[in-house]
Amino acid sequence: ARQLRDGLTRLGLEIWTPKGNRSSIMSFVHGQDPESLKRLLKEESIVVTFREKNASVMRVSLSMFNNSGDIQRLLDVLENSV
Repeated sequence: ARQLRDGLTRLGLEIWTPKGNRSSIMSFVHGQDPESLKRLLKEESIVVTFREKNASVMRVSLSMFNNSGDIQRLLDVLENSV
C-alpha cells in the first residue's frame, strides 16, 4: 500500500484514503475518462472498481497475491493514459 500511495502522490493524484490508514484498500481520484481507463486496465489484466459520480474515484484493494510489479503496472497505466 505504501508503494501505491507513493506512486499516486508522485503522479499528483488526489488520494481519499487517509494517510496513516493501515488498510490495503486505497481510493483516489484518477481524473481520466472512466471508460477509456477501464479498457486500458482490462488490457493489462488489472482489476479495480470505480466509485462516485461518473466513476471519478478508483478503489484498489491490494492483497497478499499482489506484488510490487502489479502495483507498478497499475501506476504505469495511470501515468501513460493521461
